[in-house]
Amino acid sequence: MKVKRSKYVAYFTGEGLIPDLSGLLSGKIEMKLERKVIAASAIAEAETLLSIDEFNELFCISTYSWTEVSSLDEPSEERFTRWAKAGLLLTDIQDGWARAYCQREETLDRDLWHCRSAIFHFLAKWKGVALFADAGEKEDPYLFAVRQLAGNIDAWQKFAPPPDPFWNHPNVLTSLPLPPPCMDGAGEFLQTLTSRCSTRHFDHEACLPLDRLSSILYYAFAPQGIAQSVYTAVHKTSPSGGGLHPTEAYLLVRKVDGLQPGLYHYNSARHRLDKLKDLTEAEASKKALKYAAGQPYVRSCAAAIILSTRFYRNHWKYRRNERTYLVLAMDIGHLGQTLYLLSTYFKLGGFFTAAVNASDIEHDLGIDGAQQGVMAMFVIGIRHSEARPEFAPYEGEV
Repeated sequence: MKVKRSKYVAYFTGEGLIPDLSGLLSGKIEMKLERKVIAASAIAEAETLLSIDEFNELFCISTYSWTEVSSLDEPSEERFTRWAKAGLLLTDIQDGWARAYCQREETLDRDLWHCRSAIFHFLAKWKGVALFADAGEKEDPYLFAVRQLAGNIDAWQKFAPPPDPFWNHPNVLTSLPLPPPCMDGAGEFLQTLTSRCSTRHFDHEACLPLDRLSSILYYAFAPQGIAQSVYTAVHKTSPSGGGLHPTEAYLLVRKVDGLQPGLYHYNSARHRLDKLKDLTEAEASKKALKYAAGQPYVRSCAAAIILSTRFYRNHWKYRRNERTYLVLAMDIGHLGQTLYLLSTYFKLGGFFTAAVNASDIEHDLGIDGAQQGVMAMFVIGIRHSEARPEFAPYEGEV
């Protein structure tokens, strides 16, 4: 078996007290300090504990050239296999998981990922997370969630007091009062902006009109102009680093007029939906719940817009740059606000969430998570007649 060390692993040191077994055998209860190395693998999306000796042995293996296991004295082949399964080593064995790890390493190399960005992205992904207990099919999912959250208040009250919501700089030279904000002739724009809020209480039976969904997709994701140079920069209604706009929109449809429930890709260049998978309304509701890590109110949404990033588009221009991933995340945030404003303008309810099981969604969409990966989701639907804003007006000194 040949092995080489993965380049996409970060190593952190940690220490803790453990029972001293030699003391226990002699009838003494003593603790000793043990130091460990935490190895975080992007290709396995997992962490592994190593002893200092294991860490030193692992670092004797090259990241660039293959090493025959038989040429090394220690550790044993079994240990090499364990490290390979943890994503710390690549191996030439032909098992499915080993080939998949090699392929991901090749993809990260080819698409010019920065190592620290890859570690953060892949170790922060969720798979199979459920934030809420199962609400069941008969109970109103929004009211169930409200009760669940209310039950957490006692736990939060045990914390130290929260940080103040506002901050004053300690080194102020002087303060300059500003004139009141201008509202003259503000019209629909400021009304839309100030009305923007998250809605999680949807009408389970109401259909989302297709023309409104079409307008939201078009004004959020469709190109409004292009600039051609060495590469094609795109102008859309939201800003994007370098005009690259690497974000793709997918649609999980539950209840939209004229659309079969299912999974779709929004083709922004041609303003069309390309169907990927047929679902029933009940199946779409379950998918939404799984995708949103068990947030029960998504069961009543009309559709969910899944935001996925084509990482390689930005990596082409900003090569192995440690700031590139931050810019990709900013793009998602810009689009979140645009989707809020559009849904507010069209008198729809919606909310943005990054609490998603990205790995599960990627599996269903048939994307690999390395060239293209899910970042967040915007859930949209018809507001329930009893939906209310979650915030009271701010009575400040403006």
